[in-house]
Amino acid sequence: MISNRIKSSEDIEGSGDVLEIVNLKQFANSQGISVRTARRWIQQGMPRIKMNRQGKILVDLDKTMAWILIHKQHTTGCLSLSQAAATAKVHRNTIRYWMKSDAAFQEAVVIPDRTKYMISEENLKDWLNNHERGQRVCLIC
Repeated sequence: MISNRIKSSEDIEGSGDVLEIVNLKQFANSQGISVRTARRWIQQGMPRIKMNRQGKILVDLDKTMAWILIHKQHTTGCLSLSQAAATAKVHRNTIRYWMKSDAAFQEAVVIPDRTKYMISEENLKDWLNNHERGQRVCLIC
């Protein structure tokens, strides 16, 4: 990841604080999110630095990571549509198709009380293993 290291005014006085600044695309790539999601987070209050002339959005990583820890819940084992497609080694539209056309897939894999595209990694792997073997997934366990 390419980043600009900018000394703060306190660093000039010798405190040692160095700001690590990245552009929005670099930040999104480092977090595994889309630029669109990063822009939505900015609208929700994520700290940023904005250059007025070019309109370029820059992000201070320290402040942003602190904001993410407070405001965004990271759930392990919870996959987005793209991550699920990468895990299943299929196109994300295939995952969408399975969700629309296969109720068993949706019931077995989608995490309840979440958006409809939050998928359980463990359940997806189980479903794929059973699907490859031609077995039906037990929905009532």
